[in-house]
Amino acid sequence: VHVLNDNYKAFQYYKKAADKGNHYGLLNVGLSYFNGQGVDKNYGKAFKYLTEAANRGNAIAMDNLAIMY
Repeated sequence: VHVLNDNYKAFQYYKKAADKGNHYGLLNVGLSYFNGQGVDKNYGKAFKYLTEAANRGNAIAMDNLAIMY
C-alpha cells in the first residue's frame, strides 16, 4: 500500500478540527507550526495553539509547552 506523505494536507485537516475546538486538532496545529511541517515554522502560533490545547486538558500539549519554556 502506497501512502502519500502530504504534510500540508494533514495541516489543513488538523486546522479544521482545531477551528471546531478539538484539542487534538489544536495540538497538531501547534506541533505543525513548531516543527514546520506543512507550514512555515512559527513559534508564536505554535505557542498559541498548544496553550489552547493544554487549556482543554491535552497532556501532550502541556509537555510541549514545558519544552518551549
